[in-house]
Amino acid sequence: LHNSKKYKIKQVVDWNRRFDFMTQHSAQHLISAIALSAPYNMDTHSFKLSSNEEEEEGEDEAIGKGGSITTKPSYVDLVCTRADFVKDVLEIENLVNEKIQENLNMTPRYMDPNDDDTSQVRS
Repeated sequence: LHNSKKYKIKQVVDWNRRFDFMTQHSAQHLISAIALSAPYNMDTHSFKLSSNEEEEEGEDEAIGKGGSITTKPSYVDLVCTRADFVKDVLEIENLVNEKIQENLNMTPRYMDPNDDDTSQVRS
C-alpha cells in the first residue's frame, strides 16, 4: 500500500481448516522422510493438500453429514525407481502409521540456508 491512507485489515482464520492443513502438512513431511530413507530412496516430487470444501473438475462425489459433498484427496507424489514399488509404498504406509501411533513430539526449527551442515535435515 503505497499511499498515505491508513487501512485496517481484519484477518479471520478458519481454525478447523488450518488445523486440518497443519496435520496433513506434518504427515507429508513424515511420509517424505520415511520414503527418502533406505532402502526406498524415494524423492518427493510434489504434494497437494485438499479439503472437503474444495470443488474441482473431475472429483469423486462422497456423502457427508450435510448431504452430498465433493472431495478431492490429498496426495504425496513420490519418485519410485525400484521394481517392487507397490510393496515399498505399502511398507512406507505401515511405517508412517507406526510413527503416528508413537505420538512423537515434533519440534520445528529454523535452519540457516548458508549453514554447510544440513546432514540431519529432514524436510
